[in-house]
Amino acid sequence: MRDKLSGRIKMTNPWLDQISTKHTVTKLLVIGWVVAVIAATHQWAFVINPKQYTDASMKYAMYAYWIGWLLLAFGTHVLAVRALWGYEPTWIQLAIIGAIRPLSILFIHYKLNSQTGNWYFGYLTSQPIFAITDVIIPGALLYFAWRERDNENLLSNSKVEIEEHEPVASI
Repeated sequence: MRDKLSGRIKMTNPWLDQISTKHTVTKLLVIGWVVAVIAATHQWAFVINPKQYTDASMKYAMYAYWIGWLLLAFGTHVLAVRALWGYEPTWIQLAIIGAIRPLSILFIHYKLNSQTGNWYFGYLTSQPIFAITDVIIPGALLYFAWRERDNENLLSNSKVEIEEHEPVASI
């Protein structure tokens, strides 16, 4: 359970909390690593100059696109390191990291559709690797955020607290 004042995880069962932390760190590091590798190998799709657009909304959407993939690649690593220090990622952090990229992509494609009449989602079938960075990973982060939010609600609404006791020495 999270301590309200410091944000640190209260160790109610150290063995289970260590496993949970290892799973959280592993998931976040793998997600960040996969996005970073895909971005490094497909720079033409990730490194876009937002200043080339004259439409202000498209320019800001491109900046959000940049921020989105950088957060997916490196923000997940920051959350993983914080989890190792005892700060469990909150559902809002996971939701922000998971939502910025797909929302910016949807807005960009909406703008392209309004200008050209084409949604330009064909790249997901011609380059299926982008389904990982545009759909699967953000969806997984949003799913983790949803589960974390439900766990926080469950813990905050429960009246039962488990206390650990020192083992009794046998005679």
